[in-house]
Amino acid sequence: MQLIIKFILFFLPGLLCSQGLLNNGYIVLSDSSKIVLSNAHFENNSIFISDASTIKFIGNQNQFILGDSISSFYKIIVDKTNSDLVLNQNISILNQLTMLNGDIDLQNDTIDLLSSGYIDGEAENHRIKVSDPMIHTGIIKYTRVINNVADYDPANIGVSITTDNNLGEITVIRGHLKYYGIDYNEDNLSIARYYIVPNINELDGTDNTLKFNFWNAELDANQPIESNMILYQSIEENASSFWSDLSMTIDTVNNIITPQLNPYSTYVYGDAYTGITFNSLFTFGSKETPLPIELLSFNAKKEGNQVKIFWQTASEINVNFYQIQKSTDLIKWELVSQLKGKGNSNVTSEYTEFDRNPYVGTSYYRLLELDNNGAINYSDNVEVNFLDNQLFNIYPNPASDHIAVENSQFDRPNNQIVQSVEIFNLSGQLIKFFPLGIEIEPFKMKSEKIFEVDISDLPKGVYILNVKSESGKSTYRLIKE
Repeated sequence: MQLIIKFILFFLPGLLCSQGLLNNGYIVLSDSSKIVLSNAHFENNSIFISDASTIKFIGNQNQFILGDSISSFYKIIVDKTNSDLVLNQNISILNQLTMLNGDIDLQNDTIDLLSSGYIDGEAENHRIKVSDPMIHTGIIKYTRVINNVADYDPANIGVSITTDNNLGEITVIRGHLKYYGIDYNEDNLSIARYYIVPNINELDGTDNTLKFNFWNAELDANQPIESNMILYQSIEENASSFWSDLSMTIDTVNNIITPQLNPYSTYVYGDAYTGITFNSLFTFGSKETPLPIELLSFNAKKEGNQVKIFWQTASEINVNFYQIQKSTDLIKWELVSQLKGKGNSNVTSEYTEFDRNPYVGTSYYRLLELDNNGAINYSDNVEVNFLDNQLFNIYPNPASDHIAVENSQFDRPNNQIVQSVEIFNLSGQLIKFFPLGIEIEPFKMKSEKIFEVDISDLPKGVYILNVKSESGKSTYRLIKE
């Protein structure tokens, strides 16, 4: 005969601090008992039933629900200060989940509200979420019999059901993973919320319809405009799935999306209708293709005898790889290095590369990003000057009529003799070219080490000046007054 040892704990309202609550046996909390965990974790490795009791999580540090076993709670209160309650195990709640302060981070786990649980007090600044909606699969769900109801959201998970049909006993799910491929574009992402409402099938906007809630914090960082939101339903046509956009209205004050009357496209309602299956999955997104990266910064600077290139992204979508490229004339670009991107990321990422063979003089660096679908995107250019290594002095600068190109290290004439001078505009177009061995009026040798260039005919503005010698090319920024 199996022996079960049952510990019935009669807790008066009390406070458990750093030690937490650990269950390796069989615990049933008595009626009306209350446990307050302050910055302490809850761990269940056996059988835990909270009966009709309450567990309250408080404090200013993240707390975790841990263990090998699913815990069955009656009531949970979350009242955190600048911190989260984090799930590392599935839980069920028979009665009430109260959100006062702080978020619940589901990660990859589930809150099951069963047949009678519900959420109270969830709001924009204390919500249920996943910390990384690109990869985390955490959900909230409930199970109810749904038959001929109006604006029915018994568990307050954010989807109100209106139907004159009997949907039977169904499990309604709210998830927070972002979906790809919205609006037939593989780069487009949904926001960090979706719903599954089994047996709802085709919506008509009145007798069989849904109203959806969301939080502004769930909007995609690259598509933050709430009024651009579009409702999508997963639809199958002859075993091929796609996202169908539904005509809808959006209440941007209360964050409510409502399908309109007969919300589907003429394609769905047309000849394809007989081959269409209306799935139970709904999400929201934008027709606008999001930027593949949210680039917070891109910089380059001289560091000793090399150039340090560093950048920071807030998010990445379908990123294949990055390239660092450099140029002296903004026309021809040379590969410095290439590295793999994060692919998909919703957290801040930092990158650092080095150019260990920089050009002498002024160089320009840019970041190339390649998507998985082959699209290429560039950053703005940044400028780096190796002034200590310049082979020539350019003066005056700014200048109005003439500039002097002076050999700054005439003790090495074989390397420093001017071969040619090129002037480009900032669009990379060659404006003037003075080649080797040709002494024309605008390009005179005043001495063995000084050449004079006439720029009087140039419009006022900023130009790129390249001076070539046998030892290489020096690049300067020239200002014409």
